[in-house]
Amino acid sequence: MIRSRSTASPVNVLCPENAAYVVYTSGSTGRSKGILVPHRAVVNHNLGMAALFGLTGRDSVLRLASLSFDAAVEEIFPTWLAGARLVLRPGRLSPSGAELADLAEAQALTVLDLPTAYWHTWVDHLACSGRSLPAALRLVVRGEKASRTC
Repeated sequence: MIRSRSTASPVNVLCPENAAYVVYTSGSTGRSKGILVPHRAVVNHNLGMAALFGLTGRDSVLRLASLSFDAAVEEIFPTWLAGARLVLRPGRLSPSGAELADLAEAQALTVLDLPTAYWHTWVDHLACSGRSLPAALRLVVRGEKASRTC
């Protein structure tokens, strides 16, 4: 049996409340659960981050977070919304402090969004090696409060 196909345009049923992606969390019970993040929230959050970071088309932002981690959304979309350049991290999971400093210089990175533990590693490398901050760098964002034990 041959079925005829409709030539009509499909109805667009997308709206800001549709799910953009799902974040899995352990939750307060320790049982994994999925949280739907709507398009509206993704757009609003990332427009806000682009404004808060003062991102412009002149910026270069490192994408360090794994694509499977929700922090990658905060690195990628505000960058693109501002027309800035997104620089992908090297193939390794996390570059060393020296490799990050070299990458930041070579790519003229202006913004780094680093997990706090990784920020500590990078700052310790800079302090121990006597290196200064990369010339183009204007903003470093970290997740949690950083503390020093020195």
